[in-house]
Amino acid sequence: MKGLILNDFYAMRKLLKSILFVFVIFGVIWGIGKQPTTGALVISVMGISYLFNLFSYDEYYHWEQYAAILPVTRKQIVLARYATFGITALLTLAISLVYVIALGGIADCAMVLVTILCMQGYTAAVIIPVAYKFGIQRGRILYVLLMFVPFGVLLGLMTALQLGGGFSPDGSMLAGILVGVVAVVALMVAISIKISIGIVSKKTF
Repeated sequence: MKGLILNDFYAMRKLLKSILFVFVIFGVIWGIGKQPTTGALVISVMGISYLFNLFSYDEYYHWEQYAAILPVTRKQIVLARYATFGITALLTLAISLVYVIALGGIADCAMVLVTILCMQGYTAAVIIPVAYKFGIQRGRILYVLLMFVPFGVLLGLMTALQLGGGFSPDGSMLAGILVGVVAVVALMVAISIKISIGIVSKKTF
């Protein structure tokens, strides 16, 4: 399975370099504009959006047909894709938090952490099984709705909270929120993995 994960990163190495370049450029812009929270959230979204390109590459190069003859199970193929996403998600989360702290937005770290975890968990739980089921090319409009509508609602809620004086939970409340978010995300991803394995296992090539 390690080879499958490395294959994903090798396939995306040029795109990841481009994303890193954009990180630096826009990171400076948001830093000058003193908007570390916005910058951190966009960095996270850009970092996980590469998943669409990865599935597009799979379709273009007929990766699933090739993978079918490899000495790996379909379960391993699915788990490797989730692992690739998980590694990238954790890296972008770490970069986002460091970015916020470096720009003096320590007070916003809790909100950034919870928001990014929600976005990443939603993306993995919903987009991956849908991509396996319908493919990227056939469901572009569906993906736009699945991705940007919830993110738009989430950003709207965050803006409303900031305009209303912000949201500053105490230590115990923050711990409870983080534990709850992590538990929900873990459950969603576990269910998503099971669904994706079922979808891929039923495919014929």
